[in-house]
Amino acid sequence: MRRFRLAAVLRARRVKEDAAKAASASARAEAAEAEARTGAYELELERRQEPDGPSARAFVASLLATQALASTLSGAVRLTELSSARADLRLDELRGAAAQRKALERLAERHAAERQRAEERAEQDVADDLSGAAQHRNGRPE
Repeated sequence: MRRFRLAAVLRARRVKEDAAKAASASARAEAAEAEARTGAYELELERRQEPDGPSARAFVASLLATQALASTLSGAVRLTELSSARADLRLDELRGAAAQRKALERLAERHAAERQRAEERAEQDVADDLSGAAQHRNGRPE
């Protein structure tokens, strides 16, 4: 019986799965980083205080700074959502790559088992032939 013809494909699937693992880990790290940034902006916005003085300019400046921070927070929240979605997508790709690899590994295992059975049958056939030849030489019919 021949060697497993899809061995190269199996190696390629393993490489693809490894790449998907790396992409998934990278996407998860980016999502965690985006979430941490969002948390920092939320905390900064919560700690923001009203201006001390009675100056209208200070009050307007404080409101504008708060509005800018809220806008930055909004962007960070959106980035966090996108990063999380990307991480989910990369995880789905990893699962798909793993499923493809596992399917080929099962084929390889079946091929190896069939090859083993063929070798055992061939050995048994040789043993049967030798046994039959020995009985025939000794004058004992089968």
